[in-house]
Amino acid sequence: MKEKITYIIDDKKYSFEQNSDLVNQLFWALGATLTEIQVFETEILTLIGRLKSKKSGIELSKLFEKDESKTLGLLINELINQIKDKEVKDLLLVNRDDRNYIVHKILKKYGWPLMSESKYEYAIKEILEIREIMHKSGPMILEYFNVKKILETINIEPIVELIEN
Repeated sequence: MKEKITYIIDDKKYSFEQNSDLVNQLFWALGATLTEIQVFETEILTLIGRLKSKKSGIELSKLFEKDESKTLGLLINELINQIKDKEVKDLLLVNRDDRNYIVHKILKKYGWPLMSESKYEYAIKEILEIREIMHKSGPMILEYFNVKKILETINIEPIVELIEN
C-alpha cells in the first residue's frame, strides 16, 4: 500500500510516496536482527563470564553484572585472546562489524526514508542475511569452546538463575 509522506522544513513542503508494506518489512527485519544481536551479545557475555569465573572462582552472576554494560566490541576483544583458530576470530570480528553496521549505517546506506522499492528489497535481504549469520554464530563459537575444551560443557543452571532473577 502506498502512502504519501510530507515533511515541512523551513515552511516548505517536501512530499514523497512510500510503500508501507515494504517499510513494515524493513522494520520487522531490523527488529528481528537487533534481537538476534542481543542474543549473540548475551552468549558472548556468558562465555566471558564463565572463563573469568573458571579462572578467578568469582560467581558468574557477579561477573555478568560487571561486564553486561560493555559493548560487543569490548566483549569480543576480551574473548578473542582465548581463541587460536583464525576462522573463529574472524567470525567474531564479522559479527562485531555487522552489529555496528546494522545499528549505525544500514539505513544511511540505502537512503532511508527516500528509498525505491528495489532498495527496500535489497536492504531487507541484506539485513536478514546478517541476522542469519548472527543466529548461527553463537552456537558455532560455543561448539569451538567445547571441542577445544576451553570450558567444560556448559552448565546452564547459572544462566537460568540469572534469567529468573
